[in-house]
Amino acid sequence: MPTIWVAEGLFFYLTAAASRSLVRDAAALSAAGSSFVADIFGTGLLTLESMAPLVAARKGAGQELPFCTDHPEQLFSAGGWRECSVVYPGQPEANFGRLGQVPAGHTGGQSTLRTHLVTATL
Repeated sequence: MPTIWVAEGLFFYLTAAASRSLVRDAAALSAAGSSFVADIFGTGLLTLESMAPLVAARKGAGQELPFCTDHPEQLFSAGGWRECSVVYPGQPEANFGRLGQVPAGHTGGQSTLRTHLVTATL
C-alpha cells in the first residue's frame, strides 16, 4: 500500500548523513506509488548574518552544520526515489493564495537562498 512521508521543517535539524539515510530508508520501506514531500533550505541560508551565531557555535563545537542543499533532486534520486519535482514558494504550483504571485518558472531569487518544496514519488 502506498505511503506518504511528510518532512516539513525537519531536514534543517538533520546532518547530511542523517538526511541521506532518512530518504533512503523511507524509499526502502515504501511501496510503489508512495510519495515523500519536504521543504529543504538552500545553502545560502547558512551565509546569512542572522545565522552566523549558529554556524559559529556548531563549528566551535565540532558539529556538522544543519543540512541544506541547492540540489534536492539529487538527494532523492540517490535515495531511490524515481521522480522528483521541486517548486518554490509563490510559484503557481505552491501559492494557494497566501503569497504574492510569481511567474511560472521563476525560482524566487538567488538560487542558494531558496526554500525548495519537494515532491518525490516511487
